[in-house]
Amino acid sequence: STFAPSSSERLTGMRPMKAMKALKQYVKAAIKENSPARIEADAVLKDLRGIVGTEWASNDPAILIAYANDPFPLKEMQMPGYVVLPGTAEEVASVVNLADKWGLPYTVRGNGSSVFGLVFSDGIVLDMYRMKKISVDTDNWTVTVEPGVTAFEMQAEAQKHGFRVNVAEPAATVCGNIVCTGIFSTWSNAYGVGADNLINAEFVDYAGRIFELNDRDAPNLFAYENGIMAPPGICTSARVRMYPTTGDEEGLLIPFGTFDDALAFARDLSARRIGTALAVLGGHYLSSFMSPSVELAEKIKGNFTEALDIHAMVLMVGDQYARDAVRKMTSATIDNC
Repeated sequence: STFAPSSSERLTGMRPMKAMKALKQYVKAAIKENSPARIEADAVLKDLRGIVGTEWASNDPAILIAYANDPFPLKEMQMPGYVVLPGTAEEVASVVNLADKWGLPYTVRGNGSSVFGLVFSDGIVLDMYRMKKISVDTDNWTVTVEPGVTAFEMQAEAQKHGFRVNVAEPAATVCGNIVCTGIFSTWSNAYGVGADNLINAEFVDYAGRIFELNDRDAPNLFAYENGIMAPPGICTSARVRMYPTTGDEEGLLIPFGTFDDALAFARDLSARRIGTALAVLGGHYLSSFMSPSVELAEKIKGNFTEALDIHAMVLMVGDQYARDAVRKMTSATIDNC
């Protein structure tokens, strides 16, 4: 079978620093040969800069091109008319009102990517990168973040206080994940999903009004509806639960000869409330994650399946009592993961 390059392969195999150095040299030479065109500010841009400041709004194609692409494979590049980086919920509300005044569509970007192709607009792109505040409330075990905060940044801040949060991939923005898919991860085995982790959130609605989900007239985002629900506006902050850590947590890998056996064991652990994080890992994931190249991944997968008869593993993260329980339930474990 063929393998997609792992994250480590993309870093070590493609050597992006050399490519970036060559690109910088190319751009310097191009600028020296041809002076870049000066883009004049129009009325819309002047209004945007009146809200966020001159530095944080642009209609320059050299900047807009960075907002014209996306990993979604079925969407062509699309240049926006303007990009703006608001710094507060009030500025977001002002931009929404301005878009309505000029009859312009708008969309929101968190970390600059979406596997669903939902980050394009012919009008205004709101880049939430500047909104990076993190407020930890250790007494109530919560943390409040703005939409520019990534899962890695929030987790790192929570760990300073002896807590963790239930978040997904490190580069994903927390507010973006909550609005688009809801937070679910290996930690969901103990911490739940969706409304289990969200205490409150602040939004700017399509009329430019700022509201919180705890307001009496706020929409119920967690009511069941058989279909895709549109977000109630732009999320400008979210307050989520933190969970204390015990200090003796480690990971265990439990190997299995079939995926079905691994899945059954994981379900048994979940039913018994054993472990904090829980996941079933197939041979493809294990081999590509461990390997810096496609060739090594193929060899490792062969060793797993043919030499060791390992076709899947259960990953469990837990304290010493959880690990002791797992060792009594199975004949083989790989410790200190």
